Amino acid sequence: MPAPTERGIRLVDQAAGPVLQVASDRYEHADGGEVWVRGAVHVADPVFFTVSVARLAEQERVLVEGLVDDVEPVPPMESGTAKVLGLQHQSDVDIDRPGWAVHDLAESELQARMRADGVAEDDIRELLVDAPGASRADLPDDDRGVALARLRYMRDLAVDETGPRWKRYMIEARDAHVAEAVTTTGRTAVWYGADHINGIGAHLSEAGWRHRERTWTPAIATTYSELELGPVQVKQLVQGWANR
Repeated sequence: MPAPTERGIRLVDQAAGPVLQVASDRYEHADGGEVWVRGAVHVADPVFFTVSVARLAEQERVLVEGLVDDVEPVPPMESGTAKVLGLQHQSDVDIDRPGWAVHDLAESELQARMRADGVAEDDIRELLVDAPGASRADLPDDDRGVALARLRYMRDLAVDETGPRWKRYMIEARDAHVAEAVTTTGRTAVWYGADHINGIGAHLSEAGWRHRERTWTPAIATTYSELELGPVQVKQLVQGWANR
């Protein structure tokens, strides 16, 4: 089967409240290889990372996302988004494990590609700067405010609002890079952001891999009781954010 085309991240309504789910895809090759392309979000419930690491550990080799900052390296910083939302950042996960390695492009290489294509220097810097984190500036300063901020963040992740330039350099170029490193034998996992998994899958399909299954893992959740809203009110709120 070919790679899925449905986006690898979605916001769904469950009995207790909204849940952001991330997809993982399993592929097999005629040479005997198996690869799991496991989606991630950089800020999530701690249990999401616990589950993801446990499943990744079942593979012989794990290729992890991590754009190499070789232009203006800065020391690791605490994630403001994780702090605001009461969640965990992916950088807190220990990837110093046998068979695990960061496999990504370097910023210098992306910059060189963009300059070769005539992208302006200001646009290059804007692409390589992290997006703004979550804010509670206009929300209640209490537990309900945290829940509302979390819901808004979940909604923002579930909606694809990236432009073509971002997709070309920050998504598609890196998809091709990591897919080339997947061998047709053995058990491999690729742990990249949810926006990457369909593109990586498309490259794998072109290389002779067959898609076997897609599973979904809860990444972030909140409850109607925390939000102090019912299902209909939550839908109206999320729709209102979409229309801004």
